[in-house]
Amino acid sequence: MGFARVGVSGFDRFGGAIGVLAVVWALAAGAHAQTVPDVPTVGVATPSDGAASIAFTPGGDGGAAIDNFRASCSPGPITATNSASPIGVPGLTNGTSYSCTVAAHNSLGWSLESGSVSVTPRTVPDAPTIGSATAGNASASVSFTLNSNGGAPIDSVSVTCTSSDGGVSGGGSGTSSPLTATGLTNDKTYTCRAAASNEAGWSAFSAYSNSFVPKAPTAPSAPTIGTATGGDAQISVGFTASSSPGILAGGAAATITGYTATCGAQSNTGGSSPIVVSGLSNGTSYTCTVTAINDVPLTSVPSAASNSVTPLAGTAPSAPTGVAGTRGNGEISVAFTASASPGNFPGGAAASITGYTATCGSQSVAGAGSPIVVTGLTNGTSYTCTVTATNDVPLTSTASASSPPVTPATTPGIPTAATASAANASISVSFVSPSDNGDPITNYRAECNPGGYTNSNPSSPVTVTGLSNGTAYTCAVQAYNSLGWGSLSSPSNPATPSAPTAPTAPTIGTAAPGNGTISVGFTASSSPGTLAGGAPASIDYYTATCGSQTNTGSVSPILVSGLSNGTSYTCTVTATNTASPPQTSAPSASSNSVTPSPLPPAPTIGTAAAGGSSVIVAFVPNVGTGVAIDNFRATCSPGGFSATGAASPITVPGLSNGTAYSCTVAAHNTSGWGPESAPSNSIAPRVQVQRTFVSATSGDDSNAAVNCTSTLPCRLFGTAMQSTVSGGEVIALASGDYGTVSIVKSVILTASPGAAAALTATSGSAVGIVGAGSAKIVLRDLQLVGAGGVNGITMTGGAALSVERCLISGFAGTGVSVSTPASVRILDTIIRDQGGEGIYLTKGAKADIANTKVFGNAYSGVLVDGSIAGTTTRATLSDSVVVGVKNTIDWGVSAESYVATGTAQLEIVRSVIGNATKGLVAYSTGGGSATVTLSRSRVSGNTTGLEQLGAGAVLRSRGNNSVNGNSTNTSGTITPLSAM
Repeated sequence: MGFARVGVSGFDRFGGAIGVLAVVWALAAGAHAQTVPDVPTVGVATPSDGAASIAFTPGGDGGAAIDNFRASCSPGPITATNSASPIGVPGLTNGTSYSCTVAAHNSLGWSLESGSVSVTPRTVPDAPTIGSATAGNASASVSFTLNSNGGAPIDSVSVTCTSSDGGVSGGGSGTSSPLTATGLTNDKTYTCRAAASNEAGWSAFSAYSNSFVPKAPTAPSAPTIGTATGGDAQISVGFTASSSPGILAGGAAATITGYTATCGAQSNTGGSSPIVVSGLSNGTSYTCTVTAINDVPLTSVPSAASNSVTPLAGTAPSAPTGVAGTRGNGEISVAFTASASPGNFPGGAAASITGYTATCGSQSVAGAGSPIVVTGLTNGTSYTCTVTATNDVPLTSTASASSPPVTPATTPGIPTAATASAANASISVSFVSPSDNGDPITNYRAECNPGGYTNSNPSSPVTVTGLSNGTAYTCAVQAYNSLGWGSLSSPSNPATPSAPTAPTAPTIGTAAPGNGTISVGFTASSSPGTLAGGAPASIDYYTATCGSQTNTGSVSPILVSGLSNGTSYTCTVTATNTASPPQTSAPSASSNSVTPSPLPPAPTIGTAAAGGSSVIVAFVPNVGTGVAIDNFRATCSPGGFSATGAASPITVPGLSNGTAYSCTVAAHNTSGWGPESAPSNSIAPRVQVQRTFVSATSGDDSNAAVNCTSTLPCRLFGTAMQSTVSGGEVIALASGDYGTVSIVKSVILTASPGAAAALTATSGSAVGIVGAGSAKIVLRDLQLVGAGGVNGITMTGGAALSVERCLISGFAGTGVSVSTPASVRILDTIIRDQGGEGIYLTKGAKADIANTKVFGNAYSGVLVDGSIAGTTTRATLSDSVVVGVKNTIDWGVSAESYVATGTAQLEIVRSVIGNATKGLVAYSTGGGSATVTLSRSRVSGNTTGLEQLGAGAVLRSRGNNSVNGNSTNTSGTITPLSAM
């Protein structure tokens, strides 16, 4: 039974392509479908020369008889056919690996290819190329070169050697050149040839090699014995070299590599005659033989025996006797009796003494006989000496018995570094002791000339007395031991005895007062005076005297205490030196007149403000002692942290955030530190942030613990500033009153848009600025209200102030008061209705006032006061309006100076000044300087428009000003300037 699968395809009536795979299974009873044959099963591939035979097993015929088979071998492919297995495939390349498959064919076509089988065609190798044959002992070394391997690796090479004159054939095999052929007959003539094999079989033989004759190696001939000579436990064996060195295997001449001499059981080798054999027994008789060895190596028969020889040891001389020493200067002369026996040579011959050596300590000297002088010894060191004898073997005797002890010595050496030190009618001569040269020094003598004055002493120094003051002497020293006086030293330095002198008087300096004390300054004496003998003395101390009180010291200044405050004193200083007895100078000139005074009073403590790990302490100095204060010190506790400064405030660093501190301030003057002030408010430094917030409606100062954030603002500006970094910003979020504020560091105080933030003062100032010299303050969009307060802004410290878009009104005193050398900017601000000045500048302030309205101020709109000696206070007023109240003291704008070297400078540009008693004034007196320059401005409606008062006042007006409508337009000298 069989089944058929039919595929049907076509197009439908719409023209679209359709594909239909219809599988029709039909039962075909007794009917079979025909196909190509099944794939054969490949078998073994057998290689041959340029061909391969591929065996296989046929598969099914597919229903039609198989009529052929095909083998295909790649690369190529190269094919061949046959009707049955195997199929021979010719035309292949020997040595190339092929992959071969088989297919079967019937009337329907070729089957698929079978699996593959690998085969590499090959043949026998080419014959090797013979090289050289080199004879050996019954052998030969045969070289060759392999040629083509026939397509398969060569697995063996065979060498065969045959004799032409009756020798036994031999050979050898291997895989590489050269090969050794063995089994040959020595002294017969041979030639050799080679053949190679692989898996296909053996190649043809190569050509024959050169002919050669194998030979066995031979030993040298025996040496000829010579004379043997005895020594100390040794014999020197002489001989004549072998006449023949023998031959190497193959017949080449050998080379003798050495000789061996044998005496009894001992032997030694050497390259030539004689050979010394050691290790023998003295007193025993020996004969010796010699053999030769070549580079085969083979050894000759021994030579004939030598003459009989008996080794004997040499002997040393006997020791000298009767050794005795005689001391000298660094030497000993050693006498002795010569050795009784000179000793013998090895073998027994008598020896001769060649010399003697005397040894004392580590020094030895040789000589021919007694005595021997041993030099290089140390005077003062005890020595014993010995003597040895040496013969011409050479052997040295044992040392003699030691001599009695001997100590070299001489008179002492010469003292060195003689130094003369003059005193009163005497000279002390110091020196460095010399060597005693072996005998102890017991005395020294000094001699001073002129006059030959002497004295002695057992040690340095020696003092020579009875000399004349004012006469110069030089002195020499000599030493003495039991051998006598040594030589005099070189003369000392000249020394002139003399009496001691006092120092010169110190030069008085400045006396500075203290609290019941005076610090007396001075310049040291230019000369300290002299000791007895004229050597420079040293200043021992200085004495300062003020009235009846004195004190001593070694350097300037000296503090004299016990004085009365308010009493005037002058002081003197004397110097006392180290002479014996001490000499005191005359007193110095009197000092300046000085009045001791008490310490400065305690400052009045102000507000302590928190910083980051610091506290900023403000204070007000108190003056009452009449002595200028030169420094201040703030101290914060717990911990006693302190810092100093020339003015308020002082920042005390190094504190712990979150710890509460209370601070005091002390003042310093020339009398020292005064008492501490009362303690400040308790304040805790805290972590500082760049921006903090306050609110008049929702603020709470307890929010300082979270740094016064916009969601948790503080109530007052002062509280928020405790959490604000220097240079940071405090923003008012809501309209309302924020009290007053004291500022001690750089900060920006401002109101958020739409908030009317007021600072209202019922006393004092709405804003007090006492910041350190570097503090920069900005006030922006704020209202400063005087409700009984004195000033709107009071600035007594800090580097800069900027007032922007503010309203300052209703203060009993001044709207803006600046009395410190700060840079000030007032911009877009209204300053009105003060009881005093609108703007007051002094003590070197420098202001730029622009786009500002100043009106209704009772005393003055803008006052630039240059009445502080040595300072210049200046201001520029531009694009602004100043309107007075026209009372009897009302000056609209003025520059004023009342003291010599005090300067006020004012420039007005594009501004209006009106309704004042005096509109614009330049006023000076007492040598002061006031300068006003007016440009492109209008001055009208005043009683007097422009007024220049005083010799140091200058009022300059450019031609582009409008000065009219005043009761009196100008008064005094108005200096015209050309219009800009």
